[in-house]
Amino acid sequence: MRHIGYFDVHLCGADPVKGITEETITKDIMNNTIKVILYGDIVDRKNSLEKFVDDCTRIIGKFKKLLGDFFKTGNHEADRDEDVPTLYKGWLNCHTDMIFNGPEESKLDRQTKWGRGRFSRLYKGLASKARDAGILDFHANLDNPEFQARFISYCEKYGAEKGKGIIGGHKHPNEKIVKKIGDYVLVIYPRGRHEVTELSE
Repeated sequence: MRHIGYFDVHLCGADPVKGITEETITKDIMNNTIKVILYGDIVDRKNSLEKFVDDCTRIIGKFKKLLGDFFKTGNHEADRDEDVPTLYKGWLNCHTDMIFNGPEESKLDRQTKWGRGRFSRLYKGLASKARDAGILDFHANLDNPEFQARFISYCEKYGAEKGKGIIGGHKHPNEKIVKKIGDYVLVIYPRGRHEVTELSE
């Protein structure tokens, strides 16, 4: 079976992925020939206009009901939760903000107030476009010993198989990142809809 992942779509946000809507994601979920996993920041409740916060909450609730543990919330859903993975086929599936940002920053970020005004959203949209264009580099140093220790600890804590590891998003790379760290592998997908080949094999 093919496995389709959605990564960092940011519905309702300041810089959503073009061509992906609530309806297109729902259509994939209802397609019995594929398995869908949502890898977080699918609904940008944090950066939505304040008047759309209730609609964001509705969409989040709908996807949770349809997918259960295969809807992994991100820091932009701001769902007052933690970045806890789902173990599937030996891989940990999560958003990865806890790994990149550390547990304290990740936890605080997920408590952020929902909704923004127009000027704040404009700033966030411009910052997002700059990051995606490589003007602002928010990507973690994957060779940083502190980051690598946190990654390995997360893999061990939640039971990833050696030779596999973590699949997620969060960092908005322009191309898929595959990085071997110790006995495990980190896979970070770009924004949008992608076949998760590691799970389809």
